Amino acid sequence: MIIKVDIKTKSVKGVLRFSANENRIKSIVHDSRNGFLYVSTFTSPTFIVKIRTLDFLRVDSFLARSVDSISSGVFDAKTNTVYFATYSAPAMIIKFNAKKFSIADTLSLDDGQNKAYSLLHDEKNNALLMGTFTKPARVVRIQLSNFTATDELVLPTTFSSISAGVLDQTYRRALYGSWDTGSIAEVHLDSFTLGANYSLVGAKHVYDMAIDPVSDYLFVTSSSADVSSLHLLSLETMKVLQEFQVKGEKLRAVAVDFDSRTALVGATNSPSLYSLAYRVSCESGSCICTSGAADSCFWDNAQIREEMTSNLPASFFSSVGVFGSSAPRSNFLYVASATSPTEIAKLRLSDLSVQDSMHLLPEVDFDGQQMIESEGFATTALGDSNGDFGYVSTATQPPSSFKFHSDHSHALQLSISMISQKRLSVEIF
Repeated sequence: MIIKVDIKTKSVKGVLRFSANENRIKSIVHDSRNGFLYVSTFTSPTFIVKIRTLDFLRVDSFLARSVDSISSGVFDAKTNTVYFATYSAPAMIIKFNAKKFSIADTLSLDDGQNKAYSLLHDEKNNALLMGTFTKPARVVRIQLSNFTATDELVLPTTFSSISAGVLDQTYRRALYGSWDTGSIAEVHLDSFTLGANYSLVGAKHVYDMAIDPVSDYLFVTSSSADVSSLHLLSLETMKVLQEFQVKGEKLRAVAVDFDSRTALVGATNSPSLYSLAYRVSCESGSCICTSGAADSCFWDNAQIREEMTSNLPASFFSSVGVFGSSAPRSNFLYVASATSPTEIAKLRLSDLSVQDSMHLLPEVDFDGQQMIESEGFATTALGDSNGDFGYVSTATQPPSSFKFHSDHSHALQLSISMISQKRLSVEIF
């Protein structure tokens, strides 16, 4: 499934479930110009699903029968082409025509260029950079003008198994994280030469990397033993400025909202989403720190602030329930689970603590015939402007909507029989 999150409000705006065989999503490519997502599965064969971002609806699906385990992808806006890389031996690069929604060409790489795990697009040089999850790790450059692999860098034996990659346009380099050593390798884009290697003290596995080019920061998630970390580094010096650590948890994907200066970090346990605020102390633009300067030169607070986490029961996040805004004056958030029966939790916005919860009706059996789960699989939860009632819609057949009082008493059910096999989408108004 794909979950749509509003970064500003830190709320889930939509949940899109895939078909039975469309499992293990590893790559999501965003075509921001035309408003589509291209989601591929880490399976054999691979499925490529097209989603329209405007209304968060599934548009099309393509079964790539000759393609195994797509691990990463990029979008070329100039040619309206999606490029995918596969975790196979040898690795393959798939040239996918976004307009025709079909494979235009494939490129099988050489022996040893196996298990692609990172694919980056260097627009200036019209090339792709593919990093491998191998020992030693390799970076292969593919020239897009003739769709040919032209160069290869074999990284030192001290750096193996590329598990993450990000393009740094400011300093014209690609940065790669290692699964085996928890370090970061640098590849200069224009000369295609190996640069420095940077260590993350205490890190064992690098999961993901993201860049805030406005603040000149690099975010890296890693883990070691029972500790998982979010590292914040200066792109200029590649020195660690701050760290956020949790125990008994695995911090995975990281995304950055430049405007609000917020890092969103996905985790495998509850809470499954951390929101971490960071701020630059010199908002005017020029923040020059000499060697040995204190971290406060970059920060107006001593540590990364954990702004928002949720410790809900596992069912809410494992089945991906939907957040909805409650009324402003009530200061509460309602969360509904995508289970049968639906469970609704009432959270206080100030600390996201669970204040109350209720269950809707489970599925029933009548004369041996199982009936439709009339109050299960919620897709939307929201509150009204007066703060007295909440509303939940479900993905059942037919879809239903439920009205409940803020004291969690069941008030009203509305069955929408005219809509068959479709999820009911409700916007907050």
